[in-house]
Amino acid sequence: MSADFVKISALFIFTLIPMEYKDYYKILGVSKNASQAEIKKSYRKLAVKYHPDKTQGDVESEKKFKEANEAYEVIGDPEKRKKYDELGSNWKHYDQYKNAGYGSGQRLQQYQYRGDFSDMFGSGGQFSDFFNAFFGGAGRPGGSADFGGGTRGRTSRRAPDSTAVLPLSFYEAVQGVEKVVEIDGKKVKLKIKPGARNDQKLKLRGKGKGGGDLIITLRVADSKEYDVDGLNFFKKQKIDLFTALLGGKQAVQTPHGTVNLNIPEGAQSGQKFRLKGKGMSDYNNPSLKGDLTIELSIQVPQNLSAKEKELLNEWQKLRAN
Repeated sequence: MSADFVKISALFIFTLIPMEYKDYYKILGVSKNASQAEIKKSYRKLAVKYHPDKTQGDVESEKKFKEANEAYEVIGDPEKRKKYDELGSNWKHYDQYKNAGYGSGQRLQQYQYRGDFSDMFGSGGQFSDFFNAFFGGAGRPGGSADFGGGTRGRTSRRAPDSTAVLPLSFYEAVQGVEKVVEIDGKKVKLKIKPGARNDQKLKLRGKGKGGGDLIITLRVADSKEYDVDGLNFFKKQKIDLFTALLGGKQAVQTPHGTVNLNIPEGAQSGQKFRLKGKGMSDYNNPSLKGDLTIELSIQVPQNLSAKEKELLNEWQKLRAN
């Protein structure tokens, strides 16, 4: 088989090996006829419900969060969804194979898919064995694609993973940043998307020592200005007495820049305002953003002059009548 033919349209034979089948429609709780909008809505609901920052290390919730991300990675994209559905007819045979009692050393049943495998589903990231085996790309660890005449792609022994720790400020984690790390004398540029979390791990394939993978652990500094709850931020904002009484504009600093908050007449301490989308982005789905809640704190003037006290006394008499 010529190299040009492989690049354009190679024939891949998938060897079915026992593993858990992933029904991405069931995971997201939608029908196979669901619209892309319905799929997105269902994913966003699950992502918020099971987000690691909200569930505080609950193992089952973390598993559901990863499953939802994997499912949305596939059927949330029209092209990937189409290819996933095209392969669907083969999954009808999957259970027959799995339950047929094939033992080690016996001939395994195979199915074919014609197309450019490398463009199907990308690298697979931190996804399941099912995703990586069928959609992760041929010739990589975890893949099970055979080329052309049935010669299985072989993988060479991999070098051990290298590890590194990358500190980030709170604002770098929120807004995203490009960093350069040095490993084995080589500089590697790393693009951190908005929404990075503390202790989050990123894998760079082949960027470690000796060609192994580089595992980078992110260390995100705490915020001194905001309280954080999942993707949502909370902040107390001081305003002067006159703005509280008469209303007006109050400049408020957010992680995404300064906004002018409309303060109504007669605002009270503890009154809250929500700034939609001014919180943290979800790292795996940037369109999913948290909110920023502002709580007012009214500052009473001190060290009043004699004239100010006189005016306040007159005002007090007016209010009493």
